[in-house]
Amino acid sequence: MLNLSIDYGRSSVKYAKEGTKGLFSSAIYNDPEEVNKELSVGDVDYIKVRFNGEEYAIGDLALEYDGVINTANYDDIESDRAKIFILTAIGLLGNGGENIKLMTTLSADQYNNKKEEFGKQFEKKNFSIDVYDSESDVYDKKEFYIKEVYVRQQGFYAFMNHLLNRDGSVNISKSNILDENNLVIDIGEYSTDLYATKKDKLERIKNVDIRIPGMRDSIDKIRQKINSKYSCRLENYEVLNSIQEGFIRKGNDKIKIDKIINNEYSSVANIIVENVKDKINFTSIDNVQNILLCGGGARPLKGYISNCLKREVSVIDNPRFANCLGGLKAAKMDEIADE
Repeated sequence: MLNLSIDYGRSSVKYAKEGTKGLFSSAIYNDPEEVNKELSVGDVDYIKVRFNGEEYAIGDLALEYDGVINTANYDDIESDRAKIFILTAIGLLGNGGENIKLMTTLSADQYNNKKEEFGKQFEKKNFSIDVYDSESDVYDKKEFYIKEVYVRQQGFYAFMNHLLNRDGSVNISKSNILDENNLVIDIGEYSTDLYATKKDKLERIKNVDIRIPGMRDSIDKIRQKINSKYSCRLENYEVLNSIQEGFIRKGNDKIKIDKIINNEYSSVANIIVENVKDKINFTSIDNVQNILLCGGGARPLKGYISNCLKREVSVIDNPRFANCLGGLKAAKMDEIADE
């Protein structure tokens, strides 16, 4: 059986199998006249699929046509949109003909309300999806049977990624955390999810239906402030590059923007930390021995969150793919338990 792990997020879909991982933006577009445009041969970042007779642009190609990620549609997890994202990721990972064990995630609010419905869409069912191969300029039919589906909230598999070895066994050097209180803060682009354990038991998070913001608002504000202060017209993808470099280019000049970045990152870190304190069931954040960050915002916000909490926090290895890679380890852990 082929183990696959898919982290279904508001901004992107991360996917992995042993030795391979990837992602695409959570964007889909299916205007037939647009999607049928020819693509440059070899442009493998552009994803097209056919499902139930309809042709769809996925990820960056969809954004090129539509320009936005409609995060509101994330909540409709029983829609064709959600199904196409999951099946596209499987199609990109598999050769076809496999029996699949699928490890996947939902945000905390969706997990509590719809985890069973989400899993039932896929478990014990046959699927077929055609994935466009840009090098040969043909569609490649992928047929597969999803035998088992395991749905977990975002943060759980990231915790498994931190705790387990690649073969699914517990990393002895980290086994002490099973006797401690732990909190995973999964900082995404559009939302932040929490996962907590009290020793080796799940600890309930309060008010999960009230979402904690992610990085998007702060990035938008950084872009707006730069554009206003320096009379620029930076787009979102351009401001991300500028944030990484710490400056913008205007003519032959490099203008530092670290003060703008620090102000906005400090602000969003403070909002996240205040939400964390409000939502956790521990008597105090001081009673949590291990605070682990993952998601795309983990590394940028690590220092700011540490300052807000006045304590050290850790970043899980490969933070953006932590849920995805942890899902593969959890699948191996199940196999060890069955031996």
